[in-house]
Amino acid sequence: MKKILVTIESLSDTHYAELGGKTPLESANKPNIDFFASIGSSGTIIPLSENFVPTTPETLLVFYGYNPSTQYPGMGVVDALGAGIEIDGTVFKTMLMALDGEGNAHPIEIGSEQAREMYKYLNRHVIINTSPVKMKVVHTKGCKGLLFLDGEQITNKVLTPDKGVSTTFNSNDTVIEQITPLFGKPFRVEPSKALERSEESRKTAVVLNEFAVKAKAMLSNHPLNKERLRKELPPANFILIQGPSSEKTFLESLDKKTGGKWCVISSDLSSKGVAALVHAKHFHASGDTVEERIGNAARLLKDNWDAFDSFHLHFSDLTGPSLKGDLLKKRELIEKLDKHFFYRLTDGFDLKKIVLCVAATSHVPCSQKVFEAGPLPFMVCGPKIQGDGTKSFCEKECAKGTYNRVEGSQLISLL
Repeated sequence: MKKILVTIESLSDTHYAELGGKTPLESANKPNIDFFASIGSSGTIIPLSENFVPTTPETLLVFYGYNPSTQYPGMGVVDALGAGIEIDGTVFKTMLMALDGEGNAHPIEIGSEQAREMYKYLNRHVIINTSPVKMKVVHTKGCKGLLFLDGEQITNKVLTPDKGVSTTFNSNDTVIEQITPLFGKPFRVEPSKALERSEESRKTAVVLNEFAVKAKAMLSNHPLNKERLRKELPPANFILIQGPSSEKTFLESLDKKTGGKWCVISSDLSSKGVAALVHAKHFHASGDTVEERIGNAARLLKDNWDAFDSFHLHFSDLTGPSLKGDLLKKRELIEKLDKHFFYRLTDGFDLKKIVLCVAATSHVPCSQKVFEAGPLPFMVCGPKIQGDGTKSFCEKECAKGTYNRVEGSQLISLL
């Protein structure tokens, strides 16, 4: 029996008058997803806890059956693994943003080529004088990158300057990161601060603040930002530093953990990094458009069907319109997923030999433009799964499903 897990980032939402009192998922024309829901059983899932908003890597680890509180090394390590970058020292995730005159950081859109040029510029010209330290900044994807710091007095016991992620440490010194409601919106930038009363923690905060100030000065005068200003675009004049990572975690392979051979198919950095973390084979669903990426994901599934026992396909394109508040675009992308991926499951595969699970990984209301806590819809269907009368795959119907509400770590056992 083949197993397929499909996770969709930012799928869950709330109801809107302009959609007839429905959510984007509920109002979308998605006959194929609804068909699978109608022959299976549904429910809602809590990735970690009721009020905690996990990052996507944390949610995926939970769905695989791991414990992020002790086994999640942080966003920097995951992105480095996803980008195939060797981890050297303490790594921080970074993001190019626009900093206004009042000290508020604003999310921006910038092409990968422009972003890569700015990261290279900073890597060549920023010199840290505060403390003996090796520094490297590397572009990964879009406006995202990584900052590596290495030195005798560098530690991960530091609070980063953003309010998008608050960082704490458990008894095993593992980083735990929580997205706050300010993620995706303009926010006041605070300086880095020591997390503990140690010289290492204080020095690391000083180094991060020196880097942020020098990077801001250099980016403000970069020719690409002067061009952006001429085009009345917000300048990419600020590097947001996000939660430090602990040491790279070595996890039991997903294959060994589940007793089957897994592969992960996706186009985003985070899921690729998580796949590397759990030693699963990853295939990149490339494409310049959403349709191409979805279509290539379906093709990769079919091409590798005989080589693996279980497949995880992760789709992240809904996050953009969700954080921009674009209801109609979000619904359109849900319909494209149904047409270009789920239809192919009904047409090209023997459904009598497949267990399929579809789950949202996050709740991102277009009205709020942020990641929020909340139960996430999911459904499971297969030869041994008895239908529960679910009419369609949506938040309201899943809440009435026979699975009721399950913990995130239980999801993989339902396949």
